[in-house]
Amino acid sequence: LSIDALNLEHGCMITNADEVDVKKAIIKSSREVVVICDHTKFQATAFVSICPLDNIHGIITGKELDPGIRERILERGIHLEQV
Repeated sequence: LSIDALNLEHGCMITNADEVDVKKAIIKSSREVVVICDHTKFQATAFVSICPLDNIHGIITGKELDPGIRERILERGIHLEQV
């Protein structure tokens, strides 16, 4: 899934309310959920929350991610791929 914001407290969020039902259905029907976002999306907020971080299994992001945020993501047992 692509998202607009990923917040450690509020989970994955998007700005387009029209996409909420589709993204929630994808999450519900998936065996594994992988989120794609660049480093600027972390600790940001957006209009609508689509799921808590407990619902995702992996994140793909850039190498620019703050090391402190990286550690907090890994502590939650979420696979993190930095490219």
